[in-house]
Amino acid sequence: MLDLKKVENPNEGLPEDVFLLVSSLVPLVNVDLIIKDTENRILLSWRDDKYFGKGWHVPGSIIRFKEYSEERIIKCLETEIGNVIFDNLINKQFIRTFETILPFNERGHAISFLYRINTHPFSVLEDTILKPGSLKWFNLGDDYKLIECQEIYKEYF
Repeated sequence: MLDLKKVENPNEGLPEDVFLLVSSLVPLVNVDLIIKDTENRILLSWRDDKYFGKGWHVPGSIIRFKEYSEERIIKCLETEIGNVIFDNLINKQFIRTFETILPFNERGHAISFLYRINTHPFSVLEDTILKPGSLKWFNLGDDYKLIECQEIYKEYF
């Protein structure tokens, strides 16, 4: 039995079991960020989980209860990239909304607000061993495996 008393503050996120239940009942709403620098490189993050498999993806984050998308963008940038991005930020532009329906029940439906974040070049720690959250800059012609559900974003790179 699911104990909702474990949900102390939904604005801070949900316990895993509650999150998975919610995501099997309603679409998740998130922000996805195409981060490009003035050298025309794209910043991607490594992912390796049971839902989306192994591959590169654009940084993104699920919007919390009673949180504006603008707040989530800032929290996503802080969490996934770090404060270095704010020192190099040029501008942010909304691109469009996407809806994705995937073949699994948990995390199987998402509504995504896609933004382009333009920055001056900055360094990221590129791990020699890929682990979830590892960051890497790619030139547009580079060979990389984007997770399947984000292939639709390539035309906006």
